Amino acid sequence: MLRGPRPASQPHSGRLHPGRPHPGYPHNCHDLYPKIRLMAGFPISKETMRYIYELLIQLQPMARWNLPPSEEVEFVPINDRTCYGEFEVPNVIKLSRAKIGHLDTAIKTMAHELVHYKRYLSRDEAWDKHDERFSEIAHKVSLVMGFDPKEF
Repeated sequence: MLRGPRPASQPHSGRLHPGRPHPGYPHNCHDLYPKIRLMAGFPISKETMRYIYELLIQLQPMARWNLPPSEEVEFVPINDRTCYGEFEVPNVIKLSRAKIGHLDTAIKTMAHELVHYKRYLSRDEAWDKHDERFSEIAHKVSLVMGFDPKEF
């Protein structure tokens, strides 16, 4: 049955039958995405770490740093609640599942560890320090990548 326009006093609820959900329509996001309850955050794994590394080494300024291909780097997910990530010589990058719950945090943390990696490959004796040289490189990365330099 066709009806005329709805009076302004009766706003459209967006449902076929006000008071009842659409047939077959999930009642909440967990019905749409049942696995969402199982995930505590972004899934840090060796594979996701490798993908993030591959992405970053193709972007400026990291593309100019002559970082090795991902096959030559060991990626280690850790459960450390005291740090987001860590670079260990000669080629180990660690990201913490306990601290990283979002993709953007994983990308920023990987970029941070790549600054340490770059300094190590450049034979900088202070490669593990957050000194003035680290801040200069981090600032450039932040400007190009759109990161907050104070957070990076």
